[in-house]
Amino acid sequence: MTIKDALLYISPVPGGQMTAGFAAGLAQHFGTEVTGLTFAFDVAYPAGLYTRVPEESFQKLREKNREDAIVAMTHAKGIFDQGTSKFVGVMETCLAAEAIDSFVEYARLRDIAILPNRREKLPIERPLIEAVLFGSGLPAMLIPEDGKTTFAIDRILIAWDYSRVAARAVGDAMPLLAKAKRVHIVTVTDDKELRPRMDAHELARHLARHGVAVVVDQALRGNMSIGDALFRQAAAINADLLVMGGFGHSRLRDFILGGATQQILTWAPLPILMSH
Repeated sequence: MTIKDALLYISPVPGGQMTAGFAAGLAQHFGTEVTGLTFAFDVAYPAGLYTRVPEESFQKLREKNREDAIVAMTHAKGIFDQGTSKFVGVMETCLAAEAIDSFVEYARLRDIAILPNRREKLPIERPLIEAVLFGSGLPAMLIPEDGKTTFAIDRILIAWDYSRVAARAVGDAMPLLAKAKRVHIVTVTDDKELRPRMDAHELARHLARHGVAVVVDQALRGNMSIGDALFRQAAAINADLLVMGGFGHSRLRDFILGGATQQILTWAPLPILMSH
């Protein structure tokens, strides 16, 4: 079990170096082929509507978007060229609203999708992350752009709450867990009522059968958010990666996210592998 085929979102605006660097490290570690996908965003002229903006202005904006996408792709390729990783660049021209569906279609044919997770997100980025997480059927690897991030999986923290999505995340992360030097399983015991038939030590035994060195921990949420409790635990063990399930469901056409999921998708201080 390994990661052989990954999809990387390359933002067509400045930034994204940390995400591309993490993807390049993953590629070198696992021999992964990475497809880097970026978009030259098209601009639709409002035909049939009165506007004082000349069509030439829209064309200039299209050209600027294409130039930005080319620069971003060239920069990402340069990061991969520093190693021995295989990188394939793809640039599509479409409206921003169409880009999300296009990215998800690409993602469904890969092992994992890698995306930036920055504090100040571009308008497309949050919907794109949610679409990948809840619509691709694949795990999403979210990389913080606000800080120094390099690929490392020496210490991995699993957020375990006995749920289906947590189990899915563990399964999706197995190639990474098998390479880690130490894996910590943490359950936040005062977050919600847990009535499992088997405790976290049973998960530890399951992982041990795969040769994973495991430590079982418990944490208290107290007055913190569940996300902050996980971040505190991750900092305490100097975790390189947090593995967790992503909660979300549709209700009355509004997409409802779990509290921890909402916080993670807003920003996280370390790389996150999240599955739904």
